[in-house]
Amino acid sequence: MNRHSFAVFAGFSALFMLARPALADGGHTFQTEGRWEDDHPVTLEIEAKSRHEALGALSAATGLQIVAPAEEAPHPISLHVKEIAPKAALALLFLEEGAFVATRDGDRIAVRREAPSAAKVEAAPREQSSDNDATLFGITHLAKGVHYDDVSVVGGISRIEATIDGDLEVTGGIVTLLPGSSVHGDIHVTGGKLEIEDGVRIDGDVDNVGGIVTKPDDLRVHYTNNTGGVEGARPGRLHRIADAISSAATRFAALFLAGVLALGLARRRADGIRFAIATQFGRSLGLGLVAALGAATAIVVLAVTIVGIPLAAAAFGVAMAAAYVGAALTLATAGEALLAHRIPSPWKRLAVVCAAFAVLGMIPTVGGILEAVVFLVGFGAVVTTRGGISSADAPVPASPYRS
Repeated sequence: MNRHSFAVFAGFSALFMLARPALADGGHTFQTEGRWEDDHPVTLEIEAKSRHEALGALSAATGLQIVAPAEEAPHPISLHVKEIAPKAALALLFLEEGAFVATRDGDRIAVRREAPSAAKVEAAPREQSSDNDATLFGITHLAKGVHYDDVSVVGGISRIEATIDGDLEVTGGIVTLLPGSSVHGDIHVTGGKLEIEDGVRIDGDVDNVGGIVTKPDDLRVHYTNNTGGVEGARPGRLHRIADAISSAATRFAALFLAGVLALGLARRRADGIRFAIATQFGRSLGLGLVAALGAATAIVVLAVTIVGIPLAAAAFGVAMAAAYVGAALTLATAGEALLAHRIPSPWKRLAVVCAAFAVLGMIPTVGGILEAVVFLVGFGAVVTTRGGISSADAPVPASPYRS
């Protein structure tokens, strides 16, 4: 098929009631054989009819001769579709559990039910295909190594690893193109969701009408129509790794620079902050949380008025500087406790702990908790000591672990 048939499902809820057995039991396919030409789209209004009556209405609307099994559908059929391909309309009349095959010879169509052993979608790999179309409902999976001509997905959930040599049509439901899958034709999305993962090849165009398409940022897709949305677009694996490394490098540079400036230009104050971190860790953590919330509130309040915006910007800058200096001195204190006997140089020690902290920060959840603790403890120590100014007359030890 060169162009997808635009379908408007006015009775989509009724369609899902019919498809519910397939969704529950997880296996329904409707495949076609023979030569299926591009027929004129058809509009059907069928309300609570038997399958025999529905097939008669489809035959009258299309001029096709349809021979089907005498068995009736388990539920009355209600179908309200507009401008839909006859092949798709025919598939909607066979929604119960199992696999059906429609063979076409000119204007004559014969529908048969496949044996249970043939109902699985995951067929053996095939080197080449010939007139091998598939229409999917319910929960389905097209296995890797299998070739299909055109694939139509109507509702349900489909995961595709196969190779589609023709077009992919998605009408409702959720379709996931898994790594290694490919679509050599066009993709047409109508009201559903298409998830494209890394390692997928798409040669044709994407026509999105009211649906949602998610894809890696590094996958280039040409849209002929996009009245839906591209949301949840995520970077590719290489981009995510590069972003994580770049973020870690930036974090290391900022913390190391803050530590060097604090220890090199204000050693007395830096030692006071480090002493508070070592001796009042829990208090510094609690005060850091309270101070962070207070600072955030004050900045928001200041930013409400035009006059307060410069003050809010200045307060934000001071708070960020205090947080980074405090975090760097927290790492320096931890480095002295753990590595002083191995790395005598305080600068090398600071570089090592800052690098380790940056790497650990890349770990999901654990890295976030570690960063929160380090920054809050450091910020709290800066607030507790008023920026390292000690009120005590006794001198602060050069090392928090030696008096």
